[in-house]
Amino acid sequence: MDFERSIVDDVVVILLVMLMLLHLLLKMRIIWKVEESVQLEI
Repeated sequence: MDFERSIVDDVVVILLVMLMLLHLLLKMRIIWKVEESVQLEI
């Protein structure tokens, strides 16, 4: 039982990390697009 629980914990942690990475990537992409549009305006 403890073994299964530890596996579930690992999966949850991995999912959380993946979500955080995706969020960071999206933020970076948005910032990059904003900077690009600003450069185009100038």
